[in-house]
Amino acid sequence: MNTSPLLLLASCLFLLTASFAQNGYQLRMGSGYNLYYQPYFGKKFTRFPNQVFTVTQHVECHYFKNTQRNGRLFAGLGYERSSYVYKNFMSMQLTDAMAIAPFEELISFKSVNHSLYVPVAYQHFLGKKKNLVIGAGLAQQFALLIHSKSTFKQINGVETRTGQSTEFFFDSQSCLQLETGCRFRIKEHYELMALAYLKAQGNVFDLKFRGYNLQPGLTVGFSILNKTE
Repeated sequence: MNTSPLLLLASCLFLLTASFAQNGYQLRMGSGYNLYYQPYFGKKFTRFPNQVFTVTQHVECHYFKNTQRNGRLFAGLGYERSSYVYKNFMSMQLTDAMAIAPFEELISFKSVNHSLYVPVAYQHFLGKKKNLVIGAGLAQQFALLIHSKSTFKQINGVETRTGQSTEFFFDSQSCLQLETGCRFRIKEHYELMALAYLKAQGNVFDLKFRGYNLQPGLTVGFSILNKTE
């Protein structure tokens, strides 16, 4: 794995922390759903067959610095949980890569991914009261834990069995994010923010462009302001 993007973001995070005082802190929580697209034989992007999509959940802790032009710079640490469910594999051809016995068929597969990432973002505020928000950001994933569970059924039989596995590795997935929404001031030092976002995640070192992950969703943020704007 090439660690250059991670080192770059870690350096930016350190410089932001050391260079200027924070204007506040923000906790974000939200959810969305993942759509994985992959080109098949040079055709249009298509979802993985037999996939049932489930929601994702994320939690992010940010510090931010207000800019002089109605904006904010964010940096922090995030955690995301994503689950994928595949069913109805009865018609699929069995392969050695699936590690299935010759007399069994894979009928369902579930994978739960736990990832840690470093987000860096910018938001700009519009409107008379500066309550409208538009923003963009970049996140670099650096740790990924995958827990999977497979269910097998005997061919021409009724008995089933399950198999489980857990993998942990460092990952180089990067994510671009666009967001828009509004913020609400609560007294002088607190505010709430509600945003709709769209994330596009992929491996920056995938030169053959085998696919990417597209995630629309909603997130809510609670901010504590150190200084009045």
